[in-house]
Amino acid sequence: MNRRSAIQATVATIGTALAGKVEGASFGERQSKGTQGGEYKLALILQRRADVDEDSFQQKWIAARTAADAAGLLRRVYNIPLGSGMPIKTGATQHFDGIEENWFVDHAAAKAYLAVLKRHFESASEPWSLVDRQNSMIAGGRGHIVWEAERAQSSVGPKILILSVRREQMSTPAFRDYWINHHGGLVMASPGARERHRRIEYCPLDPIANGPLPAAAYDGLATIQFEGGPAFQTAMADDYYKQVLAPDEPNFSNAGRSYGGPVREVKLMDAANP
Repeated sequence: MNRRSAIQATVATIGTALAGKVEGASFGERQSKGTQGGEYKLALILQRRADVDEDSFQQKWIAARTAADAAGLLRRVYNIPLGSGMPIKTGATQHFDGIEENWFVDHAAAKAYLAVLKRHFESASEPWSLVDRQNSMIAGGRGHIVWEAERAQSSVGPKILILSVRREQMSTPAFRDYWINHHGGLVMASPGARERHRRIEYCPLDPIANGPLPAAAYDGLATIQFEGGPAFQTAMADDYYKQVLAPDEPNFSNAGRSYGGPVREVKLMDAANP
């Protein structure tokens, strides 16, 4: 059996397995850790003001966000886009300077933090005053852990961040089901997936009304973290990505309105590992 035939056989096997899945159960719930309990994520998609230097913005934002400033906040990371250094098909032009991810114990804690954020953004202090609030966004949702390695994490590996907009005429429930169950299954069926990946999280996004920033025009936020540079490069160059994953992206996402690219993750705080 040649490589293309082997890939097709793998996809056929996945399709058979998914056809018999329990209604409402995500791929992660059946294969790894599923939803992170009651955890809820808030993501700030940030654009700096036009008169603010990029390096200054990044440095001041990171320096100000290392302390826990909310009840129920579990951890916080900041992602700095690295440009278009990967051949991912789902990806519009980058239009932000950073994405901050905040994980809370539950939805109630995240909702309470919105009032804190409002006070921050309405203040005249830095780094909040450096943000272009009209062109920045906020989003939230419960994460689905498709895969998380149990081995020790010695350092932060390469990371891909994807902001997806569902394809036209596709409902939100249909998008979430296909994205998490089908596409997530394809990702984990790739050769060496468990050895290459450190953590994969899919987070369907809920609209946030009356927040400190406009509601994000995205339907899902995915983060894919690799064990190292070689693992990242191998995954992107693999025939499986080109023949299976990339062709599947238009089935659920609008490439012209979505974003996908490598980011540098900066750990800001972790209540479990201070």
